[in-house]
Amino acid sequence: MSKPADLSLFQVTKPSASPAPSVTASPKIASAFSERKLKGFRIRTDAAKQLAMLKIETGKDEQDLVADALNLLFKHHGKPPIA
Repeated sequence: MSKPADLSLFQVTKPSASPAPSVTASPKIASAFSERKLKGFRIRTDAAKQLAMLKIETGKDEQDLVADALNLLFKHHGKPPIA
């Protein structure tokens, strides 16, 4: 019977752990997130495709497009456009 292989040659030493760099958001970004609420909703597949096309055509992100839509809805119901 052969003797077991010596695995000590394959040992790896872990480098000393350094603290992770702190990541802080700029005050402007932090403020924008604190002023907003997350709302989830479902839309039809064809509406999602059309929204994606508008995103490409306008260069706006979906959040800005939805804000535009909410402002139009608010105006329609006599409310100030605040989205």
